[in-house]
Amino acid sequence: MKLPNPLASRWGRLIAFFFLYVTEGIPYGFATTAIVSHLRDQGHSEKELGYFSGIILLPWAFKWAVGPFVDLIFSDRLGRRRGWIVGCQVLMAVSLLACIPIDTSGGLYALTIALTIHNCFSATQDVAIDALACGTLKSDERGLANGLMFAGAYAGQMVGASVVLHLMGGVPWLPGLEEGIPFESTFWVVSASILTVTITVSLSLREQPTESAGVVGASFGQAGAEVKHYLAEAFRSVFANRTSILALIICLLPAGALFLGMQLHTALAKRLAYTNTELANLAFFSTVIPCICCVIGGYLSDKIGRRLSLGVYILLTIVPTLWMASTLYFELGWEDFGSRTATSPTTIPDSVKSTFWNMVLLHSAIQGLIYGTRIAMFMDIANPEVAGTQFTAYMAMQNIVLSYTAMWQGEAITRYGYPMTLLIDCGIGIVAILLLPFLDLSGARKSNLTSPTSHMNQTDTQETKI
Repeated sequence: MKLPNPLASRWGRLIAFFFLYVTEGIPYGFATTAIVSHLRDQGHSEKELGYFSGIILLPWAFKWAVGPFVDLIFSDRLGRRRGWIVGCQVLMAVSLLACIPIDTSGGLYALTIALTIHNCFSATQDVAIDALACGTLKSDERGLANGLMFAGAYAGQMVGASVVLHLMGGVPWLPGLEEGIPFESTFWVVSASILTVTITVSLSLREQPTESAGVVGASFGQAGAEVKHYLAEAFRSVFANRTSILALIICLLPAGALFLGMQLHTALAKRLAYTNTELANLAFFSTVIPCICCVIGGYLSDKIGRRLSLGVYILLTIVPTLWMASTLYFELGWEDFGSRTATSPTTIPDSVKSTFWNMVLLHSAIQGLIYGTRIAMFMDIANPEVAGTQFTAYMAMQNIVLSYTAMWQGEAITRYGYPMTLLIDCGIGIVAILLLPFLDLSGARKSNLTSPTSHMNQTDTQETKI
C-alpha cells in the first residue's frame, strides 16, 4: 500500500520535516549523553571522553563540502533529495548497529571511528533535508517549518538521551523492562527509531522530477570544482571588512562558559552519583528549556539590540558555572576532583546533586537565549551578495568550537580537576565579549566584494543543527 505523499500538502510538509529532523537529533542525544554516561560507568577518564566527543562531532563542521555533491549527483527515479535522505538514514542505522560488537571496556578507538563515520552520514542527511526544504516549502510556511524542524531536533535528542537512559535504568511500569536493557540493546532501539521514520516518512516523499537527471560520472568533477569555488568565496567573504573578520574570530571563540552544556557534564553527573533515571530526567528538561528560550532570545535581541543582548547572555553563563565550581570546591573540598590523582568521596550530599541539577537547567536556558540571538547577529553580518557562502562559513566555525572545547576540557579535568576547569571555562567564555563593541552591524551588509553572486546552492545557508 502506497503511503500518501507528505510533500503534496501544507501540513504534510510541516510534519514530514519535523520527523526528518527527529532522525538527526536521536543519534546526537544518544552519542553525547547515553553513550558518554555508559563510558563513564566503565571507568573511562574525562580526557578520553573529551577527545571522543570532540572527534565524533567534526563531520558537522565540514558538511558544507557535501553540498555540491548532494546538489549535482542524483537520480529522478530515487528522488533528487529522497535518494540521499533514505540512503543516509539506512547507513546511519547500519553504522550504529556496527558498534554493537565493539568492546567499550578497552580503548575507544573503534567506537570513535564508527560514530565519526555515522556522523558523516548524519551530516550529509542534514544537507539533503535542508535542500529538500528549500525546494518544496512555500514562502508563507518556512518560518513555521523551521520552528518545527528545530523542535524536531530537540525531540530527537530527548529520545536518544532521555528515553534511552530510562530504558537502561529500568522502567517499573513496563513489563519486562523493570531491570532495564543492556547497553548493547540501545543501539537497536536508536536504529529502529531512525528506520521507523525512514519507512513511514522518508520513503513516501515524492518530489517533482527535475528537467534532467544528474550524471554521476560527470558530476564528481563538477562537484569538486564547486567545493574549490566555495573555499575561495568563503575566504573572500569572511575577510571582506573589519566586521566580517571580527565575526569570524567570534565564531572561533566559545559563546560563554560552555561546560554545563557540553558532553562532559554527563561525566560529572556520573561522578555525582546520578543514576541513569535521574540523568534521563535532567536530559529531558535540558532539551525542552532551550527550545523555548531560543525564541525568547531572538525576540529580545530585536528589541534591545544584538550586541547588548548577546553580551549580557554570555556573561550570564558564568553564574551557573561559577556556582557549580564553588559548590565542588568549598562545600566538598574537591580542589582536584576529577583529576588523575584525585580520589572520589564515598558519599555525595543531596544538596550538591540538587545544585548540579539547577545549574544545568539554568545554563540550558541561557544557552537558548544565546542561540536565538547569535544566529540572528550572523544573519545581519552576512553580506546579501554572498550570504550563502559567508553564513555557512560562520556556522562551520561554531561547530569547530564544540569539538576543540570538548577536547581541552577533557585534558584540563584530567590534569587539574573539575573546579579549575570550570574557572578556565569562564575565562575563555567571556573573551568574545571584548570584540562585540567593535562589530558594526549597521554597515555589516555593505561589502567591499566586487563579485555580486555566489553559485553555491542556498541549501548550505541552513545552520548546522547538533
